[in-house]
Amino acid sequence: MKSRNVSRRPSSQKQKRRSFFSWLMPTLKEQANSRRLRFEPLEDRRVLAVTLGANFQTSQLFADSSFIPPDTMAAIGPSHVVETINGNFQIFNRAGTSLETRSLDSFWTARAGAAIPSGTFDPRVIFDTASNTWFVTSINGGGGNTIFIARSDSADPTGDWDSVQFIGDTINGTRFCDYDTLGLDADGLYIATNNFGGPSGFDVSLFSIPKADLLAAAPTLANLTRFEAQAFASRGGSVQGNLDFGPSDGSASLIGDVGGTLRRSNITGAGAGGATLGASSAVTGVPAFVGAPAARQPSGVTIENVSPRLTGNMVKQGAFLWAVQAVQGTAGTNSAVRW
Repeated sequence: MKSRNVSRRPSSQKQKRRSFFSWLMPTLKEQANSRRLRFEPLEDRRVLAVTLGANFQTSQLFADSSFIPPDTMAAIGPSHVVETINGNFQIFNRAGTSLETRSLDSFWTARAGAAIPSGTFDPRVIFDTASNTWFVTSINGGGGNTIFIARSDSADPTGDWDSVQFIGDTINGTRFCDYDTLGLDADGLYIATNNFGGPSGFDVSLFSIPKADLLAAAPTLANLTRFEAQAFASRGGSVQGNLDFGPSDGSASLIGDVGGTLRRSNITGAGAGGATLGASSAVTGVPAFVGAPAARQPSGVTIENVSPRLTGNMVKQGAFLWAVQAVQGTAGTNSAVRW
């Protein structure tokens, strides 16, 4: 047999080859593992079940009140529903049975013991779960008008009520303090008004009252703090104070609208006299808006929605504020609701 010479790689090259593959294979495995399908949990899009409670009719136009707009407000307590509208005050049980109905003026004079110089309107109502107390506010008309506050003695609105009242404009007595709003927390009760007739033509006022003073056996305004004639451009209009049933955090938030944006102010130290109003700032992260046209109804009739005001309660939960606002819809000709 003839021998053949077979060329062989030097041992050093074999070692290099083994080193290369020892690096390559783990790398390929890592890449393969990284490309495997991974299933992430899907977003929960189940529709929450909503069960409607009692559904009943309250005040009727012409039968109970002839005011347009009615400025409808209502609140619910442990056993009752209280409705306040322009011209009427009514109490129901939670099943919808009417327990008491009377004119709004009669509520103030006969039930709350107020002395009203002229007819009352723009009522607001809140049931405070922290104190088991009902609060109602209202105003009367004209320059230098009066703001009224009533509170129940218990969670039963058919029982006794007490009231206090104060003049809105103490600067020169010419402003008509209109469209009173109502907010409340553990420290205080907050009222804001849109003012007409002052030197600037239009401005806003904010009022802070310690809640403990209003819950006293004889409610008092001794520690009322006034922030009158605030600039509309700074605070916004139709300023709405927060409704917060949680423990005190030392600060109340108020939101107003101006020029398609929302502006926020804070009141601190409301549990005593000498509360402080901080500087206002624009609310960020909320898209700009346009005021809505009158809202269309199935009958073809439109109704005023006083857009873009925050017309109802603004609720504070922890670090969040929740509110509803009527704005122009995406079609550009419709009224929409956003929150």
